[in-house]
Amino acid sequence: MNKKYAIRHHYVWKNYFLSWATDGKVWWNNKGLIKNTPPKDILFLREMNKIEFLNEKENELFYMLKEKYSIKVHAQFLHYIERPIYLYRDKIKHNHHDKHINNQFGEEIHTYFESLGIEFINEILNKNTDFFYDQVKRELFLIFLFHQFFRTKRIRDGLSSEKISSESYVRIWKYIIFLEVFRLTEVVMNYPKTYYLKLIFNKNDTFITSDQPVINLEFSVEKLIPSYDFNFYYPISPKIGLVLTTKCDYLNNQILNQTQINELNSKILINHNEFIVAKNYQDIMI
Repeated sequence: MNKKYAIRHHYVWKNYFLSWATDGKVWWNNKGLIKNTPPKDILFLREMNKIEFLNEKENELFYMLKEKYSIKVHAQFLHYIERPIYLYRDKIKHNHHDKHINNQFGEEIHTYFESLGIEFINEILNKNTDFFYDQVKRELFLIFLFHQFFRTKRIRDGLSSEKISSESYVRIWKYIIFLEVFRLTEVVMNYPKTYYLKLIFNKNDTFITSDQPVINLEFSVEKLIPSYDFNFYYPISPKIGLVLTTKCDYLNNQILNQTQINELNSKILINHNEFIVAKNYQDIMI
């Protein structure tokens, strides 16, 4: 029996939206089209995560960028970044290619990074951030968080229009996002300023989210990808959000008033690509 391979690749972790679901469905607004469906039915593209094998020049470009980033990649993650390159070399050597392997491996990469976040999301839903003060767990959490930022269609298209000009650069963007993930992780782990993880709450299930669920509160059109001293917001559920920030006096463990909630929701609107997701119908009427 032939094994079936997924061709609908989600560019936002579909299980993330379950916190907004009622009876397994979420409300969403796509440029005025409003529906109530299971999360699995939205935010996917055909074979978006398919890993494309790189030719020798593209390999050289990848490693040049890797050196430029000066990224220290742990062995367990290096496997996920470099394995397709080794597979390409093996394919050339043996003149053999499994048509499914690059498609399935791309999905496995994202599944692996999603698995890192399950424990942390559950802890946050229980209003616990103790993991952030354990160095090993903090690093894994940051890798998960930044992966959710970089994996989206908005970032892919933004990178394509912002700085990717050559065909080769387009082909290796799926590798580049992982270099960016590790770069930002190193910033937080080693930056002279201290980063804090803050939780914020509302009583009315009114935090919305989108197809760009992790956003930089200091976002500017001119600079899509942050460098240093950034402040990331990630709504975890309609009631709970987290902020990764250098501002030690930022709201923490506080119930926000409606003005503060509206301000954060407006940031989600500014940063979204096509889809807005909410728990309640009235919150999607924007």
